[in-house]
Amino acid sequence: MKTRQDRWSSLKNIALSFITVCFCVLFVWWGMHFPGPIPPSAKADTFPVNCALQASPTPTPITDGIPLPSLTCSPSPTAYPTSTRLEILPLDYQNPNNAQMAWIQFGGDINNRKPGVLVIHGSGWNAGSAQDHVGQTRDIANAGFFAASVFYELAPNPDTVEGYIPDQPCHELDGTTPGWRMNVEVNDIKNYVKAMRADSRCNGWVAVVGGSAGATHAITVALDTNPSGNNGK
Repeated sequence: MKTRQDRWSSLKNIALSFITVCFCVLFVWWGMHFPGPIPPSAKADTFPVNCALQASPTPTPITDGIPLPSLTCSPSPTAYPTSTRLEILPLDYQNPNNAQMAWIQFGGDINNRKPGVLVIHGSGWNAGSAQDHVGQTRDIANAGFFAASVFYELAPNPDTVEGYIPDQPCHELDGTTPGWRMNVEVNDIKNYVKAMRADSRCNGWVAVVGGSAGATHAITVALDTNPSGNNGK
């Protein structure tokens, strides 16, 4: 049972809360009805600002110290790793520009067809590798899927350690239309979707997942109703 002191403490807390609420309401009401003088800078007749009378600022270029790729760049492909899990796509799903399409697969079983999952690496569209997500791909396969982490063409890359996929042509030579490089990479992923659907280890259902730039490709492919890939099929 509550003692007299406990009851008194509870009543005191209620009273203090009530007083606090009253003061807040009073201050809000007072501010709405008696706002005080309007500063000159807030008056409507000071706007709009006549930009013609203002000095034009000179922006300072922001650089990260990384040189841009040469307009006459030479591809420096990174060889595919030696792995029993790595598979080169069938010729029907390769690109006419000779870029070699391949994936690292887990969970494939011709006697047990499963839903397929393509894992798409990120790293800013111009770097990264299917090897970055081997662990996640294996985990997806262990959950009951036919999973594959995919290699795809990269945009111009100043990093000589991790360059283009084998036989990929330089993207500066692929086209000049804005967004062209993005289209090339997305079409690569479309080819992977078609290859997995046709694979005898897949039951025809294919999902795409990715991180960062890979997530962008996954969303674009999922929402794109244009069936063509780089091979035009």
